[in-house]
Amino acid sequence: DSAGDSGLPQEVEKIWGESSTKLLDEVTLQFMDEGVRCTCFLTNFRLVCFSPVDKKVLLDLPLGLIEKVDKVGRSTTKHSYGIELVCRDFRTIRLMYASTTTKHHPRRQLYEALSTDAFPFSAPSGDVGGAWKMHELFRGRGAELQPNQLGGWTVFSTDKEFERMQLPETWCVTDVNSEFAECTSYPAKWIVPTAHANPETLHRIASFRSRGRLPILSYYHKTTNASITRCSQPRVGVTGGNRSVEDEAFIKTLQELNLTDPTRRLLIMDARPKRNAQANRAKGLGFESLDHYDGCAIHFLGIHNIHVMRDSLKKLRTLCVEAAADSHFYLKLDETGWLKHIRAVLLGATRIADKVASGNSILIHCSDGWDRTAQLSSISMLLLDPYYRTFQGFSVLVEKEWLSCGHKFHQRLGLGDKNAADDQRSPVFLQFLDCCWQLLQHFPCAFEFSEEFLITIADEMFSCLYGTFLFNTAQERVREKLPEKSLSLWDYLTSDAVRPKLANPLYKPDLDGDVLRYQPTMSTLHLWKSYYLRYTPHFVPQDVLKARLAALKELELKMASLATT
Repeated sequence: DSAGDSGLPQEVEKIWGESSTKLLDEVTLQFMDEGVRCTCFLTNFRLVCFSPVDKKVLLDLPLGLIEKVDKVGRSTTKHSYGIELVCRDFRTIRLMYASTTTKHHPRRQLYEALSTDAFPFSAPSGDVGGAWKMHELFRGRGAELQPNQLGGWTVFSTDKEFERMQLPETWCVTDVNSEFAECTSYPAKWIVPTAHANPETLHRIASFRSRGRLPILSYYHKTTNASITRCSQPRVGVTGGNRSVEDEAFIKTLQELNLTDPTRRLLIMDARPKRNAQANRAKGLGFESLDHYDGCAIHFLGIHNIHVMRDSLKKLRTLCVEAAADSHFYLKLDETGWLKHIRAVLLGATRIADKVASGNSILIHCSDGWDRTAQLSSISMLLLDPYYRTFQGFSVLVEKEWLSCGHKFHQRLGLGDKNAADDQRSPVFLQFLDCCWQLLQHFPCAFEFSEEFLITIADEMFSCLYGTFLFNTAQERVREKLPEKSLSLWDYLTSDAVRPKLANPLYKPDLDGDVLRYQPTMSTLHLWKSYYLRYTPHFVPQDVLKARLAALKELELKMASLATT
């Protein structure tokens, strides 16, 4: 299908690959305390509400953003009979019918259509729209682009990062996991100490670590020679007596590879509260015994698990949707615990960044090493290296620390699944974006991109329009040949048409220096209103201020140009 065959009104922006449009009965769209009569179009990708009178798009909602579809009201009550959509971006939308005696049951038809197309993994086989199938993906917004035509899928490679970080010969790239046989949730290539690159040695170390996630390099600080490595918890056994000579030697080498001071302690940063780490002993897991890991120190960072974070987000959502105008809003915000969790993540990351900048090598892990570990490694790298604060660098950071290292996006986001109560869902990556926003507020000139860039990522990770956040692991994305079937989100975000809209007009990379020194306190943290409150009627966006800053930046460039002529 071509974009022109989508059946949508000509005023609606077309998406390549969209098909199977269904024209629904005229309804009243109720959203942000307003009700407007409109015509609905349901495609295999989105729900569009269009005003035939004003010729305007009133709602353009990717089906992936829908978390729940509920029936509301009764057909015997005027204007209270319809569908309520609870969305993952904190929107609640109602599509309401007038009382009806028709035999066509429009609500039932709409409910069934939305329930099928929005949740393909919960639908019976054969009922899923073609473009929603994981092997028939959309190819990006706005143009007839072919997969692999642009470079988003290859923006990150282990070899390129090895060269960029200017690693010495004591580190090497190994392809021992090229077939994902050693660790299914890790990338195909790893950076490891050269002295331990033997496949058999790596196999033994992987066997001692949960899920086979042995320590691999995330970052090397070329000034201090300190490194950041990441892994999962060790299999120390119920009594804590299990050991791995190979793992102990590997960790010792990580300490000694700090060429500036090989005697400086390696710091093991366990993201969990100590009590939680100790509880894992019952499963035969846990944390390293310092009796066997000479030259190391271990610190517990007290970041709670995915279940605590999920519950906190639910409370935040209820507050933002139902009580945004409440006179006790900030008291209730504190009760959600959301900013306290954000602070805990930032405290851990700033601690890691400060230690690396001072010359200590760091080993990070939590339980399995794909949630809190990714938060800590990526935010600390953001603080340490200005490269990751650019458009390209940030895409490399997400690909490197989140996508290639097995953060389970499909499970954590619940893509295409109507089971909103799934206990594997958690806002881990949203917390990361929130932390990035907090840093952007504190260092407004240090980032090449603006908060619109972060918000766009937060929206598109649910939309499924691009292949970037589909599936849980690099192995699955390779198996499904995503680069051949879909576009990368990074191509869209860095395109000539979009990138200028997402750029930070205050960007001055030399102003704050290479390392961002930050001490997160509750007084310096704020609710990300532009994201969490943007769909409440009481929120006033700062568009005027942003427009003034952009105009000021343009004037500054013109003056600089005149000065050189």
